[in-house]
Amino acid sequence: MDRLPESERSDTWLTYGEQKHHVHLSHAFTTLGDTRLARISQERALELSAPTSTMTRTLLNIDAAACSRHDAIPSRRAAVRSMP
Repeated sequence: MDRLPESERSDTWLTYGEQKHHVHLSHAFTTLGDTRLARISQERALELSAPTSTMTRTLLNIDAAACSRHDAIPSRRAAVRSMP
């Protein structure tokens, strides 16, 4: 993120701000089964999101639900722990 010029880090549809970065990280980590890192990104994205940002909050809630489901299945937890 620090490599992007400030003008490209503002929170608009045409730029890539920190909030958007954490929404994408949340989904990537959730998909990979790394729920610990997914939750960290979810929390940071929520801190940076406006209360009226319903789409962002909905996407993060979906990721959080997937993380909860993933963590509730013992065989998946064991598979993630065994990964290098």
